[in-house]
Amino acid sequence: MLLDSFKKPGVSIININLNQPNHLDRFLEGFIEKNSHHPVEFIIVDHSYDNKVEKVINKWSEETYILYLNRQQARNFSSSAKLAAGRALYPYLLFFSSRVIYTANILPEAVNKLEDQKIGAVGVRLDEYCGGPVLGKSGCVEHAGIKFAREENGLYHPYRVKLSSLEEVKKIKSGIYPAASKDFLMCRKEDFQEVGGFSQINGLEYEAVDFCLKLKKKLGKQTYCINNCSLQLEEEQSDSKHKFIKDEPKKDKSIEQ
Repeated sequence: MLLDSFKKPGVSIININLNQPNHLDRFLEGFIEKNSHHPVEFIIVDHSYDNKVEKVINKWSEETYILYLNRQQARNFSSSAKLAAGRALYPYLLFFSSRVIYTANILPEAVNKLEDQKIGAVGVRLDEYCGGPVLGKSGCVEHAGIKFAREENGLYHPYRVKLSSLEEVKKIKSGIYPAASKDFLMCRKEDFQEVGGFSQINGLEYEAVDFCLKLKKKLGKQTYCINNCSLQLEEEQSDSKHKFIKDEPKKDKSIEQ
């Protein structure tokens, strides 16, 4: 399938899978059902020791092209992301977490935003998983962009913009944010490679924040978060090391850039 036969650029959709075959199966099912953007390919980097992820890929391989890279052991997120990006066929990269439930056709809007050369990365609002695709149930907004807050010692820490209820979504707008979550993060392959991809940092969230900051510092490109529509996000296990531990600060302590 030739790229120039399509009006829109292709997207290589990358998942670094940490032995989560059921989550991957759910994402692929939702994406294939709802997506209208083409061309796309999936690149799944498997860190597990068994063949459960491979079975999921075989299940969906007739519906969409999937490149399966089995590393057969635990590797860091940064190196696996660079490996996948190096194998990508298309100019746009979308990194997604297996915890995301694809409940809306968000990819076309994300592609449109990235066609603006001033934008280097695109994220999306992520709502608490409510057990199905119907929004409006009781829950909260887990991610609507990432901002920074200043500590009393003068240092800055990142925090997710969150809302306690989906009824409050009118309070947040789509637009430029300092960073976005790695749970759904799109960028250009060219930019990803030019800034050196994700740095190896202890915590997946901070790797994404660092990446967005590198795009701004080295290339002068901003991060845009789509907040007028959303996907859903299943909560991590309580012992996860990759969460932001800070609560959202008071308004006078947060900064936009």
